[in-house]
Amino acid sequence: MAQSTIRQRKGNAIKSSNINDETTNGEKYQPRQQQDKSPANDAPLPPSLSSLSNASSSTTPASTTTTNSSPSMVPADLSPHYYDKRTMTPFQEKINALTILPSAVLSIYYISSGKWLLQESIQRAEDFLLNFNQESRMHLSQHFKCWKNPLLPHLHHMPPITIWAIVLGILLHAPCSFLYHWKYAAAPHLNHNPVARIQHWSRRLDHSAIHMCSIFWSYATSAGHLPFFALNLVYNIDSIRYHWQPEIRPRRNQLRILGSMLLYTSPLLWRTDEEDGGGSRQPLRFQLFGKIWVIFCVALWLFAAYPLRGWSHAAFHMVMVAVPPLLWEMVAHDEVYGDWSMAAAHCAVLRRRPQ
Repeated sequence: MAQSTIRQRKGNAIKSSNINDETTNGEKYQPRQQQDKSPANDAPLPPSLSSLSNASSSTTPASTTTTNSSPSMVPADLSPHYYDKRTMTPFQEKINALTILPSAVLSIYYISSGKWLLQESIQRAEDFLLNFNQESRMHLSQHFKCWKNPLLPHLHHMPPITIWAIVLGILLHAPCSFLYHWKYAAAPHLNHNPVARIQHWSRRLDHSAIHMCSIFWSYATSAGHLPFFALNLVYNIDSIRYHWQPEIRPRRNQLRILGSMLLYTSPLLWRTDEEDGGGSRQPLRFQLFGKIWVIFCVALWLFAAYPLRGWSHAAFHMVMVAVPPLLWEMVAHDEVYGDWSMAAAHCAVLRRRPQ
């Protein structure tokens, strides 16, 4: 009886210990199961799932950086909402590229058509040639090195260097601006990312070409005044340097472009009448300075305020087309009695009259 009681107690103790072991093992195992089901498990994934996971993780940041134009990415010297009205479609960027071409086309026409040669110079050449016979005129034609090209019937002689300076400034900037707007600013990876667009090399080249144009124009407006040309050369080259720094500061660069515009138009105010051979050209220069800066103010308002939103930049380009003809008018009057213009005038008269 006693032995059976002892056996019964031992059996109950073994059962209770098994139950306790199962309970404790269950408690220890249950968190392990939860840990295995956790996404942070360190167990290696199968190759197919591993490649899929890597692809998804690499795709997500790229998409956000491509379209991200949050205020935190805007350059420090701009307003956080600077790009709000400056978002343009690829089609609008193409229009921006096309509107840079009229000035280049107008420049080529101005040179080839002989519009730079004023009637005043031609009248003076006619008065000079009245007393020359046919043989003397033939010698004069050789002396002045007149051009005879049937494809350019109105281009009798090389235009003055100051006229060429304005034309070369335009022809230098136009392809750089066209390249930026047509090929890169309209591209999807830049068109939707204004921060990347403003840092792209083609935009830096576009703005650098504006400063190069200012250098050429300063030579023209100062009638080849070398110290003034050197001043503009140093200022604009220094400004170009800022456009190629790693950090782009648009506001500073825009102000330096404005400074170059003030520089190359300033000779219209400070040049004296003595430089015109005694002629009274100063009132004309004052008038042209006022006209040019009225155009500049309208163009700068379009560029700064963007009242037409995506079409404002194209409108800005079209307004600026009116500036070169005014510069040509000033330079043509400066050169009216110069050696280049008088040689061209003599050639024009000699070509019209039979020799």
